[in-house]
Amino acid sequence: MNFNSFIFIVLFGVLLFINQQAAAHDEGIVYTCEHDRLNITLDQLPTTTVKMANPSPKPMNQSARTAELLEDSSKRKLQFKVIASLDIICTRVGEVITYSGTQITCGEDDVLTADKNDTLWATFDSAAAFLSAGLWSEPTASITVPVNACTSVNNVAMEVTDADFVVIVSAVPSTTSGASTLAWGTPCARTGTTPNRPIIGMINFIPSALPSSATELQKRVAAHEISHALGFLSLYSTAQNYYDLDGTYKSGGTQEVYRSGLQQTVRLVSTPRVLAAARAHFGCDTLDGVEIEDSGGSGTAGAHWKGRIFYEEALVGVISSAILFYSSVTLAYFEDLGFYTANYGVAEDNYLFGYKKGCDFLYQTCKSNTDNGIADEYCFVEDSSSKQRCSYDRFAVGRCDVKTYSSIDSQFQYFSTATLGGLPTMDYCPVISSYSNANCLVSSEVLMNFNGHEYGLTSRCFESTLVTSGYPNLGKGPRCILTTCTPEGQVLLRIQGQTVECPADGSEGKANTTLLYGIHGTIQCPNATVVCLGRNASGVSDMATAVSTPTRHPCETRLLGAAQVRVLRGPIDRLQGQEPVELVPPVWHVRSGGGELPRPGLLELFPIACARHAGS
Repeated sequence: MNFNSFIFIVLFGVLLFINQQAAAHDEGIVYTCEHDRLNITLDQLPTTTVKMANPSPKPMNQSARTAELLEDSSKRKLQFKVIASLDIICTRVGEVITYSGTQITCGEDDVLTADKNDTLWATFDSAAAFLSAGLWSEPTASITVPVNACTSVNNVAMEVTDADFVVIVSAVPSTTSGASTLAWGTPCARTGTTPNRPIIGMINFIPSALPSSATELQKRVAAHEISHALGFLSLYSTAQNYYDLDGTYKSGGTQEVYRSGLQQTVRLVSTPRVLAAARAHFGCDTLDGVEIEDSGGSGTAGAHWKGRIFYEEALVGVISSAILFYSSVTLAYFEDLGFYTANYGVAEDNYLFGYKKGCDFLYQTCKSNTDNGIADEYCFVEDSSSKQRCSYDRFAVGRCDVKTYSSIDSQFQYFSTATLGGLPTMDYCPVISSYSNANCLVSSEVLMNFNGHEYGLTSRCFESTLVTSGYPNLGKGPRCILTTCTPEGQVLLRIQGQTVECPADGSEGKANTTLLYGIHGTIQCPNATVVCLGRNASGVSDMATAVSTPTRHPCETRLLGAAQVRVLRGPIDRLQGQEPVELVPPVWHVRSGGGELPRPGLLELFPIACARHAGS
């Protein structure tokens, strides 16, 4: 296969950035979004020619949108087309390539191998398919892509038809020695008319940082990065102008306010749909705005939701959780700007962090909320170096992430030692950060061991003393154990192929391990809500009611991968006989097909929370 100048087009697009600062088992894992290339405002982007399929597009307002998006002929799923610019890649060790005036000598890890290529596209497809289902737009007839539209990579000029967003993808090695960035992306051009949404963007995947296979966390980080290209950047200026619920275009969508409980001034996004989504999640009906991240340096600050209160939402700037949730808050942002109409049926709103904790969770410090019994999301342990714990959301084994800094501002000093604290983007509030090799969701080569660990998409973390008969007892500690949540609200566990029951009423308590064979010990079950994360029996998210009440079950409005994929090259191979696996919360179950290099395999995304509704 000749990679040089190879160009192909598909109806998907995504970009991904990931920075792993700590990978050893005795350190928490931290991913940081540091896209300095996004430290721009929309009005700084050049414009390009865009022709709409509908001559007189209507403003995207709440009254015009209905949950029956499938029957609304004026809207369609966001259509991505991707141009692969692969003329600047490493094909062999020792090759010298030039990128943006910098010469790069290709090392072994820099070569874009077939395996790395497959990982790139698996991540790419999965995130793009999710966003295509979640964001709808009025059809665009054509987009003029100028030569070298994104300046740092090469492309020929072309007229792209029947697409709403164009992504240029490259795979250039990092120009910085020792860098651990997986990929970066940026918007490159916008429409020339209100609301001036980005229309062309790019991503560059760093071959040396591509893992052997795409994980669920990486797919969501990918969705994070494509969101930046779509317009999730410089939030304070970008969200200043918005479409109100009555369809009028207004200013004043952002504001600065002083939070006396936090002892600091914060910047807020106060657009109506974002407010409705955040109020529903936090249970704060008087919330005046959603905090914008103010820490993390250029490219992180100002371009994300505040980590202290959102932590595991997909658009936070620093990630130390095992999984992310792409929520209605982020979908609502795009609709408030008038860029897209949101399909809230695909939103992953059942994340636990801050759920229904009330206004004090947002207005008071994490230490005050912990001391007053409002919050249990944080961990205030000064000596946390050796203590392994389950993460707050039960998706991983980790430790309380407390570090020593040279100095910490007084309003963020929570410990008797004034220089101790968590991550700056958490306002130094400590949380249990996941170990890089103890993410319960990621399948391990050691499927079972003498402590009862078993990893996979249904696995969650439990405190346990389990030990296989004949092995030394290492005492109580966190274990990753496969789980099932029954319709009645009970948690069932699988221990080395045997079923163990948590309390039948879903309450906290010890699991019944008396019938286990060959392994013994105790398992402490948390409340079933912590494990299952379901909000009500039907699985309908709060946002579906807070913003727009669908007349259909949300599962029926989700557009799955098989219905939305058109690959314009090569045959499609599909794995047969695989059934969706029921998980809670709804993460993506992936079926992937093989195929020649380089082409994204067909990914079929099945929202797990809908499996029972769909009759599978």
